[in-house]
Amino acid sequence: MFGGSRLIAELAEYIQRDDFYSFSIYTCERQLNDFIYEGQTLESFFKDHNINYFSTNDINKIPELLTEITENSLGLGIGEAWSFSKKIINAFDGRLLDVMGIRLPLFRGGAHYTWQILMKNKIGGCNIQIINEDMIQGVFDSGGIIKTMDYLFPSEARIPNDYFNFAVKKEIEFIIEFLDEIRNGKVFELVKINENLSMYFPRLNTLKHG
Repeated sequence: MFGGSRLIAELAEYIQRDDFYSFSIYTCERQLNDFIYEGQTLESFFKDHNINYFSTNDINKIPELLTEITENSLGLGIGEAWSFSKKIINAFDGRLLDVMGIRLPLFRGGAHYTWQILMKNKIGGCNIQIINEDMIQGVFDSGGIIKTMDYLFPSEARIPNDYFNFAVKKEIEFIIEFLDEIRNGKVFELVKINENLSMYFPRLNTLKHG
């Protein structure tokens, strides 16, 4: 798994209880210091739960990663901070995927929930997408989608944190279902993104825009 967030923490805790999988987490220093919930940082969560992790500011300069990848390896990007090199993408051979907590190609960019609230939009979504060489993390993605789900945020969700807390639960369910489908040998169809529907929203800074 690549990235760092409350979602990756809870997913790691779930997978850790399942003997079917073994896993590694690659993250970065900035994400390790992020608060995920109840005043706990991602790094303290990993340590409390005995979850092994590697920290790097450039995933493409970790030679150990390439030696870890086998024909049975699956790469899941969950808010990763880097774009992947051609060498890493090729090593995964189509099994390097990005978990996107938006309704692609809508709401690309940043501050997803804030923009949805401003637009009075209550539709959430999850996608699992192939990572290709054209992907620029946090800016652009064009790989095919292999699994998608839409859902509705509850009417009482009013602020970004309400949206975030609800979305994490739906995204965990979505990824666990995906892992179960892999275990059961499901064959996934690749769906091309309809770029005619694309929407991009810039990141927001509270001090400038709040």
